[in-house]
Amino acid sequence: MERTAATAVLALAAVLILFNLGANSLHTLDEARHAVVAENILRDGDWLDLTYRGEPYANKPPLKFWLTALTFEAFGVSPWTIRVWSALFGLAAVAGTMALGRAVGGNRTGILAGLMLATSAQFLYTHGARTGELDSALLCWFVMAMWGFVRGVENRRAFLLGCAAAGLAGMTKHLAFTVEILGIWALGMAFARRWRIMPRATILSGLAVAAAVALPWHLLQWVRQGSEFWAGYMGREVATRAFDVGDTAGPLAYVMWIKDGLYPWAWFLPLAAWDAIRRRPAGRGGAMLLAWVAVVGALITISQVKFSWYALP
Repeated sequence: MERTAATAVLALAAVLILFNLGANSLHTLDEARHAVVAENILRDGDWLDLTYRGEPYANKPPLKFWLTALTFEAFGVSPWTIRVWSALFGLAAVAGTMALGRAVGGNRTGILAGLMLATSAQFLYTHGARTGELDSALLCWFVMAMWGFVRGVENRRAFLLGCAAAGLAGMTKHLAFTVEILGIWALGMAFARRWRIMPRATILSGLAVAAAVALPWHLLQWVRQGSEFWAGYMGREVATRAFDVGDTAGPLAYVMWIKDGLYPWAWFLPLAAWDAIRRRPAGRGGAMLLAWVAVVGALITISQVKFSWYALP
């Protein structure tokens, strides 16, 4: 019965995400810009140095651009091929959310969690699974990393997979997300008081996996472009957005964005928060989720530049 329900949620997600995926024109500048960067890979034959309007594109790492370029080469350029990888990552995020929910709270929790994500407007339409941006892929890696970390205390392979997902987040949206996800893991372990349980060799192996996935391309760009790469990549994309005065949205703007973007499920958040406080869920699962909310919530709140899709993780 539970397997049937999980299959039904995935089928619903597939319909909501894939139906008429390429029917509409491009929605945002980011969607168009990312398509052009992928086109330039094929035009120039250069899979290492991203470009946009004849200039180095030091804003994002290349993983999703590579995948999109391969799709362009196979099927041509169209709204569908621009969005298909976002859609596939969105489906994977739903499946991963169900797996994470099952690991934390059982099968019923996993099915409900997947249903909530799949039917949330922000997940579908705001830099989400039905658009050509990077955020559904980032969410996918977040969820997979958290699943690996929840399971990883007793399962070395799961922990290594979680670290690999953290590295892939750094190759999809920004290297800073690899650091952020590993920071969530470290804080979750501290909350659960489980540092002494995991062998040191396993921890070092996991960190080595994350570094092996995320660092080579970044180091190569540093060698090729020098300080200009880091000035744009870390300066403009991280420091400027975090500390310079940008968007005028207040520090609690995400409360309203989550309320609208996760409608109607957001109305259950106060009850869920109260239940979590009352029961004080122990163990690695509850501690890891608490660390996830704490770290992401704090970072998006203090950031000076605010966009609604930053709340998606």
